Amino acid sequence: MKIKRFVKPIFNLKYLISILIGLVGSISFSQYDLGTSYIDQTEIELSDAIDTNQYGVWETGDYKILVNTKPIITYCEDGYNALIQSQKQYLNDTNEFNRYQKYIDQLSRAQKELKTMTNGLDLKKLVLYIGPENEENNKGNSYEIESLVKNALEKGEAMVYYKGSRIFKLQKKTNGDYVMSVVKIYFDDETNPAFSYYGYIRW
Repeated sequence: MKIKRFVKPIFNLKYLISILIGLVGSISFSQYDLGTSYIDQTEIELSDAIDTNQYGVWETGDYKILVNTKPIITYCEDGYNALIQSQKQYLNDTNEFNRYQKYIDQLSRAQKELKTMTNGLDLKKLVLYIGPENEENNKGNSYEIESLVKNALEKGEAMVYYKGSRIFKLQKKTNGDYVMSVVKIYFDDETNPAFSYYGYIRW
């Protein structure tokens, strides 16, 4: 895993906006059949059980999702080790070295919390994200943890409670066309999903 160098703010915002407007205006959508759309729906069978010795909880809306934390620990360990190695090439570049260090510190803290946690740890308390660290972001930015939970859920590697009751299946529905697709994972009401995200966006 490598952290991309942050783009320096060398362009004027208005100039960038004018470029984007020009690019959008130059796209000829007539070459695409934008009227062609599709719906793909599958069923996710959830785990009958998880490792009760090591699990964390992700709550979102009416959903309470329990996942094994071992894969999350492995993710943090692998990311930590990879960044430590990559950071070595920036020993003479203080700014870049420090950018790596901030993310390394996040991974280190997450590992310690996961390894010393009690069952039922609120996974949203783990601060793990790519970007500059600051006090505001540290108030619960768990984007990467959320992605890991979502991936586990899509593979059925989770126990789920919906409105307080245990459920054993979820629906995964994809609405798409040439330009983009939207994925929703839900129980019985697609307007009340556990996760909703863009599958792809083409420009």
